[in-house]
Amino acid sequence: MSNSYILRKNKLTFENKVEFTVSNSIINDYSLKEKNSISRENYLEIVKIAMKNYVIFLLAKRDYFRKDLEDKLYIKYKEKKIVLEIIEEMENREYLNDYNMAKQYINSHKKYGRRRLEFELKRKNIENSIIDDLLSENIHIEIEELEKNVEKMIKQSPEKIYASLMRKGFQYKDIKEAIDRRK
Repeated sequence: MSNSYILRKNKLTFENKVEFTVSNSIINDYSLKEKNSISRENYLEIVKIAMKNYVIFLLAKRDYFRKDLEDKLYIKYKEKKIVLEIIEEMENREYLNDYNMAKQYINSHKKYGRRRLEFELKRKNIENSIIDDLLSENIHIEIEELEKNVEKMIKQSPEKIYASLMRKGFQYKDIKEAIDRRK
């Protein structure tokens, strides 16, 4: 089985709608200028090389959760097996670390309460044990943030305070305690 493609400058577009840029060395190594199709084996090799280069480029710019990077790669390259290989390699090299990303996420989203953080981290496929550990470490910061929010909103009606803070993921009983301490 061969894969037909069109090469424009350094951009390869395949018949399956997969499209990505490749280096000049890949173009030369696989003689892509002289042909218009390649074997499935060569296609997978090229995808793997291009994907790995793309992942390194992405991770050099910022950190990613595993799920976010996996989804991004699958959408672009459509090769689940290679995506999983590359992701595993990046984790083994410690370029990708969900525990550290979750910790960083919690620290940069202090305005949210436990429930909202839990929800967001579960969407990122973070294990429940990691979420519980990190949020337990964060409990004093959450209470401080809740106190600050109540302080700012104290002139509003209790209903508005509860509604606003519950949307941010704070628990009803914690909000009630914080309001009671202000009285």
